[in-house]
Amino acid sequence: MSMVDSCPTSPHIHRVFWMPVPDQVPASGEAGDGAGVRAGTRHAFWGRRWDGQEAECKTVCGVVVNLDESSPLDWISMAECGDCRAEILRVRGEVRP
Repeated sequence: MSMVDSCPTSPHIHRVFWMPVPDQVPASGEAGDGAGVRAGTRHAFWGRRWDGQEAECKTVCGVVVNLDESSPLDWISMAECGDCRAEILRVRGEVRP
């Protein structure tokens, strides 16, 4: 299985998509008190959108993660990755002091 290479060398560096990425949870901890609420982070990826097929992708901030379908609650409850946001701004030349 190949990994989607998420790098800014594309001519479309202005195209990114965000996806909630749940934290890795041990199998024994899956049935916890927060039924339906998963901890995690919304990461950015270079490109237009997730193809829905490749599971292993590299985030803008350089972390290799497994992508899967997300729920509306994931989008609300997971915080945005500040490192992804900073890297997008750096690559686009929009870094602010």
